[in-house]
Amino acid sequence: MNTSKGIDPVSLRLARRRLGEFAFSPPRSRRMSVGFGYRPSAHAPDTFETLSTEYRSCTCSGLPLRVSSLFCEHVIFEVSRENHALRFWHDTNHVQLRMDFSANGEMEVACYQLEALRAAGFASNSLEHRLLHADSIGQNFCLAVIGRYPIDQLQFDVWCVTDGVDEAIAYEFAKGGEAA
Repeated sequence: MNTSKGIDPVSLRLARRRLGEFAFSPPRSRRMSVGFGYRPSAHAPDTFETLSTEYRSCTCSGLPLRVSSLFCEHVIFEVSRENHALRFWHDTNHVQLRMDFSANGEMEVACYQLEALRAAGFASNSLEHRLLHADSIGQNFCLAVIGRYPIDQLQFDVWCVTDGVDEAIAYEFAKGGEAA
């Protein structure tokens, strides 16, 4: 990684904190509109079909939707509960927008979420927006190019912001390792 440029640690911490605050806003209103919440689970739906089925079941029962509790250690959020909240919003966006888990579906959901972040007052050149862009669009490019998500998602997102997505993918590829 090019160490001559980087993100000031204080700026990164503040941006992560603000993203964490944002992470609860859309899920809160989504819970009110759909009539159910979420719960972290290592056995969350992992296909669009199983997600859609569980979403319909939760709509009828009011039981919480399972969101993945896996790979929450190295992410743009400071605490895992913020990541779980955003995953709930992300997963319900897939269903409500009728977007599957294909590269196109993931990109559409990512663009929808980035527009919501802008609507919440985060300009597209803000560190928060650039981090969420890297976390959603950048990581999907990584999956398409090297066949897996980044091992350390936060580090990958920082690389995207400081060095660009192409370099971030090259750094991630050089690290090797199993899919996260």
